[in-house]
Amino acid sequence: MAMAIEARGLQKRFGQCWVLRGLDLKVPRGSIYGLVGRNGAGKTTLLRILLGIIWPDDGEVFVDGVSIGKSDAEWKGSIGYVPDVPDVYYNLRVSDFFALGKRFYSKWDEETMTRLTGLLGLPLKRRLRELARGQRTLAALVFAVSHHPSYLFLDEPTAGLDPLVRREVLKLVLEEAAERGTTVIYSTHILADLERACDRIGLLAGGRIAVEKALDDIKAGARRIQVVWEGEPPEDPRTAIPAGEPLSCLWF
Repeated sequence: MAMAIEARGLQKRFGQCWVLRGLDLKVPRGSIYGLVGRNGAGKTTLLRILLGIIWPDDGEVFVDGVSIGKSDAEWKGSIGYVPDVPDVYYNLRVSDFFALGKRFYSKWDEETMTRLTGLLGLPLKRRLRELARGQRTLAALVFAVSHHPSYLFLDEPTAGLDPLVRREVLKLVLEEAAERGTTVIYSTHILADLERACDRIGLLAGGRIAVEKALDDIKAGARRIQVVWEGEPPEDPRTAIPAGEPLSCLWF
């Protein structure tokens, strides 16, 4: 299995706080990789290192087997990125925002941008500050995919959005990956989104990727046990689990 993105031994701390501790990561080419973890686990820090926005204290990032340096413009030109809070130019009209993309990216596809804005109902003449949060997220996503990036990074793009907008975001991501073989890293805490979109999951905990498996393997090994007590439950409910039942197989 060819790896599109690989991180080896990433370490990063801010002051005395270690965020990443020798993290290794492997993202297969053309996959939609779901990155999960608690708030503060380091998901955004990891994405920013992979993007070249910040740099690790130690370790390396490889793209298609080649180590990426600080000045690798070609790598950055092949990236699409949607942060959790889209950092857009709020005073610009939507049409002017997309015009920037046309200037920045040599592979900008005006036809794709026009098709997606029409499909998603984005008002081109309104200013970005006048849009609802969900609409700004959609605008950032259209911007990110309209130059057909080889790698798409999504940092909790559907957090706080209504179900209809979330569905549109996921649909667009799935279509981009299917049609163009885009490698996607999708950071989210919404498990339903992971199940709909991702084919591989990585759990970030303790500054490392603690678990990394194909989604189908996780589903195949997961079970749910319901225990009912006649009276008060014991102080430690785990004592009611049948002998030999692996705790790792339980979802509470």
